[in-house]
Amino acid sequence: MTSRERIAALLSEILKVPVDPAREYAREQAENWDSLNHLRIVLAFEEEFGVSLPPEEVVAVRCLSDLERLAQRTAQPPP
Repeated sequence: MTSRERIAALLSEILKVPVDPAREYAREQAENWDSLNHLRIVLAFEEEFGVSLPPEEVVAVRCLSDLERLAQRTAQPPP
């Protein structure tokens, strides 16, 4: 499973909507991507990829591609 597929699965689980990893998915598209779910997404991302994001990166996340870039830059391979 690619990092993009892993992130799409996280978004789907937290937001309770299907997220296609082949397409972009942005915060503006999701009615329920509010501040609380944003924190849930970030925490799940950090746990999944074994990273800790600084506050400036947390607030900058707006879409699946943002998380994918962070995963490529900072994440370690899955166990």
